[in-house]
Amino acid sequence: MPSSRTATRSPGRPYEELFDLKEDPEERRNLWDEPAFQSLRCALLHRFVQAEMEREPTRMPRIAGA
Repeated sequence: MPSSRTATRSPGRPYEELFDLKEDPEERRNLWDEPAFQSLRCALLHRFVQAEMEREPTRMPRIAGA
């Protein structure tokens, strides 16, 4: 993700936010629902889900004959 953009997801809020900090340093225009940013949005959500899955404890492996 380019460092000139920021994305936010806050628990309890009904929406996400994505801002281009170079073009919009005051974070007035939320780009999250803009079609031009769909691929970036998908990549960010994928990274978020992967990070959440990594935080989960791994399951114990099955033991043969148990």
